[in-house]
Amino acid sequence: MSGFLISTPFRTGKGWSWLDASIGMYLALPLIVFLAAWLRPLYSIPTLIALVYFASNLFSRQHFMQERVPASICFGLALLALGWVALGGTGHWFYANVDWVFRDALLRDLVLTPWPPQYIGGDGESLIMRAPIAYFLPAALVGHFAGLAAAHVILYVWTALGFFLVLISVCQLFEVKGQKLIAVALVLGFGGLDLLGYLAINRQLPVVGEHIEWWAGFAQYSSNSTLLYWVPNHALPAWLGTVLVLRHWRESELARLAPLLGACIPLWSPLAALGLVPIILMGINWSRDVKVLFAPKRFVPAAILALLCIRYLTMGSRTIPGEWIFENPQNVAALFNLYVLLCFLEFGILALLILRLRAGSGLVLMAVALLLVMPAYKFGYGNDLVMRASIPALLVLALSTVRPLTEPGHLGWRIILAVVLGIGAVGAMQEPARSLVSPRWPAMDISLTDASREYSGIAAPVTYVSKLDSRVLRALLREPVLVRSSLTAGGRYPPGEDENGR
Repeated sequence: MSGFLISTPFRTGKGWSWLDASIGMYLALPLIVFLAAWLRPLYSIPTLIALVYFASNLFSRQHFMQERVPASICFGLALLALGWVALGGTGHWFYANVDWVFRDALLRDLVLTPWPPQYIGGDGESLIMRAPIAYFLPAALVGHFAGLAAAHVILYVWTALGFFLVLISVCQLFEVKGQKLIAVALVLGFGGLDLLGYLAINRQLPVVGEHIEWWAGFAQYSSNSTLLYWVPNHALPAWLGTVLVLRHWRESELARLAPLLGACIPLWSPLAALGLVPIILMGINWSRDVKVLFAPKRFVPAAILALLCIRYLTMGSRTIPGEWIFENPQNVAALFNLYVLLCFLEFGILALLILRLRAGSGLVLMAVALLLVMPAYKFGYGNDLVMRASIPALLVLALSTVRPLTEPGHLGWRIILAVVLGIGAVGAMQEPARSLVSPRWPAMDISLTDASREYSGIAAPVTYVSKLDSRVLRALLREPVLVRSSLTAGGRYPPGEDENGR
């Protein structure tokens, strides 16, 4: 039984490789920029020294294993990453979803304003940018010197690089060529049975390109295409962190790596980091590696950096709405039925098929348990806890289908599994379809607060800005600089999209 709980269906490594180092540097670079540019020099210098010291202790005297990937595969995956990311709207080469109005505004303010940016709220109060900004910082840094247009190009390249690392690292979890191809296809097109849920609620098929994943009304489990096209800032660190855990499952390297993930990922996406924690804890060999995990030379500097980022990100978090979904007794019955249908269609059928094919493990059961409990609490205007914290568990579930699809036996059940994944992929393809049928629109030169007033009717978006209410942070951070306002011209929604995301 204990072997079942800790087993993994993925190929694990012995020691570090160039791929591990590349993912680590990708996740850590924004934190380096943040420490250097947002903190006063008196504090940024020692924190940077702590980060370098931590990294040197992580990789020092470690043997890097050989992990060769054919150049043709690297080239093909690089082209795929560049094309798929462009289709998602990053860089505005194709149509971009409405959320990019706010991401463009965030990037614009980071490029045109010395850090940290400051805003004036609706009642005249001073607010500071408080958001998971790691994804934007490398491009914004280049934009400081090369301009806003260059920043958008760099953001596109930076996103494609992250997605390339996801694709190649997922491939390396499997040995057979067919399994590698399926794994890549799942990263592109994995999704729940949203199409069936939409049909059940709306009694009609969606139009091409319609966003169908809010069919349950109170929550959604996002497909991989939705995650990359709408929230790459959350998806990339969640995917990369999850793959690193799977690559070093139950190995000492994971215990050494865990503090780095804890220090870097919260600045990317605190909710994705929250969803990754249980998987990391399960992946560590506690009987052997507890001293490795808590080694002071690695754990202490990482903990200091993590606490700094978490304190920054939790400023004013009480203003973000949150509630238990079953608080209202009048809605319990109807909501519970929707909850059951959501869980059944989004991951329940898939999990049952995996277990029926005897491909399940404790890791799959943990993913299912996490996905079951997440909808119970609504956090944020769009139930962000469910959408972001679920990313690691959904990736585990998706990749756990690869071996059952390719291994011999149980032909009938394998066909059913392929059909379920195929229906999920049809729903997920609504996202690239929208990019192909909707007109491209250029990035808007608009500040974050102006975008909030223009597109949401809210003076200051509480998920992005906050009062600088911490004495500690007030002492650590540089003096905030007021963002220059710039109102947009045009209609309320980007071309080709209305308030329903159509």
